[in-house]
Amino acid sequence: GPLDRAAASRLADAILTISQTTAGGEGNFQFCASFNVPPKTPFFPASYHEGASPSFAIGCETSELLAHAMPRAGGDLPRAKALLVDTFTDQLLPLQAIARQLSQAHGLQYDG
Repeated sequence: GPLDRAAASRLADAILTISQTTAGGEGNFQFCASFNVPPKTPFFPASYHEGASPSFAIGCETSELLAHAMPRAGGDLPRAKALLVDTFTDQLLPLQAIARQLSQAHGLQYDG
């Protein structure tokens, strides 16, 4: 639907307040404001499903992978991108293989 500017402003105020009143602003990790998130987006708590048949998706927290790959780039952005792609591929392809096996074994659509 259309953006509710008043609601968006209240959410922005809440995010700002949380960032200023919790240690390191980390209270925002326990709060979610989302808009226009399509179905099947693997990001909890904004995710949702539309459709008749059940499906699943996997969303991963990848900060540790980023922390491992980025320093090796030495400030070189194209190298950083290549390292991230390589790191994500190495770490996440096995997870994808398991998800596809589960999809077939249980008759559920795997959405990524």
